[in-house]
Amino acid sequence: SPAEIPHLPVLTGQRTQFTTCADVDKQVSAALSSGQSLYTLDVELLKQLRPDVILTQDICSVCAIDLPTVERVAAQISPSPQVVSLNPMSLNDVLAN
Repeated sequence: SPAEIPHLPVLTGQRTQFTTCADVDKQVSAALSSGQSLYTLDVELLKQLRPDVILTQDICSVCAIDLPTVERVAAQISPSPQVVSLNPMSLNDVLAN
């Protein structure tokens, strides 16, 4: 992580544990087939932080917490933060966002 942010809280974590590529594939497949997210979100800490904006993405549910989960949690925060979902398909899109 960048040197400027190590003091900031980490709100997400992974549910999968790396053992072998085949085992991770099984973990991911099992979680997705049962409708589970591959990630955890510290909802209570997020509520305590009371953000104005939450940045996320919804291109890939395997890459990050899914957008509906983020939106559901954001709706529980008062005042409700703006959820901004960035969906770049190229490096130029990343820079444009």
